[in-house]
Amino acid sequence: MIVLKPDAVLLGTEVVTGRSMHIEDDAIVAIEPSSKIPSNGKLPEIIDLPGQLVMPGLINAHQHGKGLSTLQLGFPDEPLEAWLARKRLRAPMNPHLMTLLATVRMLASGVTSTIQANTPYGTGDYRAEIRGSASAYDKAGIRAIVGLGAMDRAEIVYPATAQPAFVQGLPDHLRALFSRPRFEVYAGDADATASMFAECQETLASPLVSFCYAPAGPQWVSDGLMEALADASREANVPLHMHGLESLSQANALREAYPEGFLKHLSKLGAVSDRLAVAHAVWLIPEDIEIASAAGVVLVRNPGSNLRLHAGIAPIAYYLDRGVTVAIGSDNTTLSDDEDLFSELRLAARLAYSPYWDGPPSPSSSQLLAMITENGAAAMMQRGKIGRVSPGYKADLIGISLDRICGAYWDDDLPLLDALFARAHRTDVTFTMVNGEMLYRNGSFLKLSPEQIARDAAENARMTRHPPGVNIEQVEELITHVTEFYRKRHQRLTTGPWSPVAENVGWS
Repeated sequence: MIVLKPDAVLLGTEVVTGRSMHIEDDAIVAIEPSSKIPSNGKLPEIIDLPGQLVMPGLINAHQHGKGLSTLQLGFPDEPLEAWLARKRLRAPMNPHLMTLLATVRMLASGVTSTIQANTPYGTGDYRAEIRGSASAYDKAGIRAIVGLGAMDRAEIVYPATAQPAFVQGLPDHLRALFSRPRFEVYAGDADATASMFAECQETLASPLVSFCYAPAGPQWVSDGLMEALADASREANVPLHMHGLESLSQANALREAYPEGFLKHLSKLGAVSDRLAVAHAVWLIPEDIEIASAAGVVLVRNPGSNLRLHAGIAPIAYYLDRGVTVAIGSDNTTLSDDEDLFSELRLAARLAYSPYWDGPPSPSSSQLLAMITENGAAAMMQRGKIGRVSPGYKADLIGISLDRICGAYWDDDLPLLDALFARAHRTDVTFTMVNGEMLYRNGSFLKLSPEQIARDAAENARMTRHPPGVNIEQVEELITHVTEFYRKRHQRLTTGPWSPVAENVGWS
């Protein structure tokens, strides 16, 4: 048994002092007055945590297992669709190394659980890529759901109906890039994806690592494939995790494809339920918001990524006001490029402040707490197991130093929870425990060798830049054509039923 004795514990939304936490195996078994030491025939390990708050571990509900950011890999921030085209300049990297480095960054930032969205590396062996990522999470000891991706259309531009004309209009030397035989970046069709899912669950799943279906997003996935994966998700009772309405260009494409609305169309395909998590969700229309609220869909906010990739500002104040479950994710593209989920949450909150007296209320500290804990658990379909400090819950816990957060003085009239979300930073994390095992404490990792992981990842990055056969000038030229394609198709969605909330709030 382990007994944690901090100065304060976050119980629900209340900061309580004078309590100790008793942990046995992988779970919290009791929360008692600090003077009460358990006696079950064994001498407990007592860990004193002066000046610290113990709270639920943070849940990163959308990221891609990329320990090196795109900036580190030489890709500037630019509009999403140009950024996606630029990735052709990098050869496939080592999934195990990249994911392992991502776990180092997350654990040091207080993240105990995460969802890895569809993450193709383009090696031609997607099974090996998934094995590499899954084994990295298992080795690190972090709780993770690894999404199995799928995609069958709009590889270059969307909507899919416009892609043939786009390719045909390219100069011959660029058009030739898309006439070469290609391998699947994912497992293949729905049957192949379901087969791979069953194989992964049987051979790679562990108490901490499991799998879900993660179609890339509706602009990239046909109705037939989406419906089949929704059925497979329901049959296996696992999450269905996808990107949705991330950029204005995606919103324009889906307005053409689904004039009745994004979630209304997905409802017809059987994809809308409390198993569904939609990352980004910047450009939802009011009817989408009502459907998400009624069905228990989790919308995962990625504020830094959306700003850096010119995608827009998701109006989460409206989402929360209408009862939508909102979680938070780093997308491995936080505003400061540092995987700090506290700072991302604060950014999301500040962007939700309305300048209008009759606007929706700003997110409360209790709502922000849910976004970074229990709502992430809902996206993982693990509500009631993780995301709270309570007996019976898994011992996924972090310690937070209160020294810098409170500073020289903190007025007792303002709740400490407000201080936490106004001032906390990843550097305030003193320990990270997952499943009852201490993985990170006082700047040191207890299972991993972060320096060696970083050196290996850096060497892999050096080896994969400017791969043979990739012409930098041609990629730059392709980006110019992609940019011009979307510029010509650009429309502001300000009229009619496809008027997203994001286009109508005065600060977006």
